Amino acid sequence: MRTPLSAIALSMLVGAFVQAQDGVDVTGRWILVTPSLASPETPDALSVRQSLVTTNVRGDPMRPFFRDITIERQVEGGSRAETHQIGVLGGVVGGLTSTSGTAGSPREHHAVKWDTNALVFESGRYTG
Repeated sequence: MRTPLSAIALSMLVGAFVQAQDGVDVTGRWILVTPSLASPETPDALSVRQSLVTTNVRGDPMRPFFRDITIERQVEGGSRAETHQIGVLGGVVGGLTSTSGTAGSPREHHAVKWDTNALVFESGRYTG
């Protein structure tokens, strides 16, 4: 299952952008075309920032890559920001409960990765 954020992010990447060594730079302010049936959660605008890494931990030059992306959504009544590390896959797997011996919580996963020149956000939940 992909989140609505992935649809927004993928639609932003359709045009031609300046390409860094690893990934596409989509930094900037994006004004969204609002559909007629938009909900109050539909953002009016997005502010996107990407961190470009050009040196390793010792300060030596290396092939540049985008380490993370921060997306600030401006919605009616305020704004929300979230930061995702690019290229990191993760999740949660439920364990055993002390009383029943069965799985205690659902499995969840998340990923932010480049697919050619598209940045894909994935998240899902499996309850069994």
